[in-house]
Amino acid sequence: MIQQAVGWLKSKQLPGGSFTAWSSPQVRPFTPTLRQPCIFQTILIAQAIQDIPGLHLAHQRAVDFVAGQQQPSGSWTYWLAGSAKQQTEPYPPDLDDTACAVALVAPNYVSSPEKMAQLARFLTAAEQAPGGPYNTWLCDWRTQQSWHDIDPAVNANVAFMLRNLDIQLSGLTQYLDGIIKAGSYKSSYYVGAAPLLYFLARAGIESVQPLLERELRAEHRHRSSLETALLLSAGCFAKVEKALLSPLHHRLTRKPRQFWPAAAFYVDPVYGGQQHYGGSSALTTAFVLEALHKYEQLEYLPVAAQAPVRLLPKSEIAAITSPALRRRYRQAIKEVAESPQGTAIAHAANSMAQVARYDLPPKMCQSLNLGSLHGWLAYTLYDNIIDGDSSAKNLPLANIALRRSYDHFLNAFPDADWKQLVRQTFDKMDMANDWEVHNARCGLVVRKLPDYKELQILAQRSMGHSLAARGVLLAAGYPLEHNVQKQITAFFHNFIIARQLNDDAHDWEQDLAAGRITPIVVWLLQKEPLPAAAQSTTRLQQKFWHDTIDVVHTTVKTHILAANEALSNLPSTFDTRTLGGWLTEIQLATKLAVKSRNQAREFIATFEQGGI
Repeated sequence: MIQQAVGWLKSKQLPGGSFTAWSSPQVRPFTPTLRQPCIFQTILIAQAIQDIPGLHLAHQRAVDFVAGQQQPSGSWTYWLAGSAKQQTEPYPPDLDDTACAVALVAPNYVSSPEKMAQLARFLTAAEQAPGGPYNTWLCDWRTQQSWHDIDPAVNANVAFMLRNLDIQLSGLTQYLDGIIKAGSYKSSYYVGAAPLLYFLARAGIESVQPLLERELRAEHRHRSSLETALLLSAGCFAKVEKALLSPLHHRLTRKPRQFWPAAAFYVDPVYGGQQHYGGSSALTTAFVLEALHKYEQLEYLPVAAQAPVRLLPKSEIAAITSPALRRRYRQAIKEVAESPQGTAIAHAANSMAQVARYDLPPKMCQSLNLGSLHGWLAYTLYDNIIDGDSSAKNLPLANIALRRSYDHFLNAFPDADWKQLVRQTFDKMDMANDWEVHNARCGLVVRKLPDYKELQILAQRSMGHSLAARGVLLAAGYPLEHNVQKQITAFFHNFIIARQLNDDAHDWEQDLAAGRITPIVVWLLQKEPLPAAAQSTTRLQQKFWHDTIDVVHTTVKTHILAANEALSNLPSTFDTRTLGGWLTEIQLATKLAVKSRNQAREFIATFEQGGI
């Protein structure tokens, strides 16, 4: 798709190096009824494509064209040099075109003291105050008030120009910071907020990042491809987390395209009493190519949300009426949130939205995340109580956590099928815990081995971890019976089993001594005469490294393969790297176990031969 778009854009470049600019009498739909002899779109296109593979020659031709349009005074104006519009619709030179053009040809300026001095004179003549902000029009605006205009987008482009020249003016930065802080980020010359956010981020104005992140999290189902590309590039300029940008990337790439349609980017003159707007398919396509390229250059990081505990509404803690219980619950959830798995659990919905490239509504995201966080706390507390690692005094905390998890998941959607899924999932977790207590526990003596029934019980006791992911898919338009839902369920089913077996393989001696009959212990004792003492012996250790570890390795590998197959069956637009990374962690641990097995076998063989 990218190569097709590159070829299409090259075909639209005119012999002289410029691109055709169009004007529409309305914003939506953009209707290119009037061809405009202006330079601005070529400047923007040239800047956008400068790093795109396959467009270096087109970029240079456009740069040469722009350089050739410089006025004798050293400035640039909106109309092409020599066009009839310069006579019929005269505009003075402006700082917007000039700043963008200078930024494009910056190397020519840095090496020329004369050009830098000329630029300094322009800025001095246009400055509202020393160091900025600056007037849009390069004329005697102090005596001709109709040309007096201080615009944030124009000043953002001045800041971008200066940045390309390695210059920073504190007055200009303070002005732009003030615009952002005041929330008055509107330009008289551009359509909507996206162009200004793009210009501010491109200029390196750091204070725009929170504003941009709020815009990215807002629900806008009718953004044009142009707006989407501008916001995606702005996010890349501002170093917003890649996961937050992935829904925009998905919108631009979900359908194969040779080009992206024209949309209104800036305000054109009035014709026949009708305001017109400038844009073109070439301009949109250039911005999209820039956005896609910059997105691919970003380092891939998970969404950096607030610390998990801070995600809790105050009312949720305050609802616990006992001060002592409230303090203990706050401490318990803080500890689990700061555990190695805590961050991933507390941001489970963010991770799945990143996988599905879906812009999840914030309220829904919070409900699913809180369901996961409380659920993880409940799982941890109950597991420790059942295993005897924790006092029954923690039972009230576990009960609170379970109720909170259930409520958050249940209320995430009004859908009756969803509520039924939540109830069934929690019911199965309860039954799995009950089965474990009555079948997989013993005292000092193992009298009977439990039947784990193809390990289904391992998955059932932890399938609450899949609810956030399934909720995200439901929000993204995949009904619960959809194949995508089935594949993600299969992934979690096999991932949970593989992870639990990996953990149990490391802890089998402690589990046996504590009377916990895990699948590893079952495989180890399968051919042993029962009853047997619930303790590790040298012979059992040798048996584990000779035989049982191979069963564990084969079984874990089978479930990892099944989980990977489920990921491969998800839509090609999904970004499954995060989920695949979970499987990779288990695979690495398994490889280390195999290495330890080989070392143990060598030691045992040497010992048996009398070598030590």
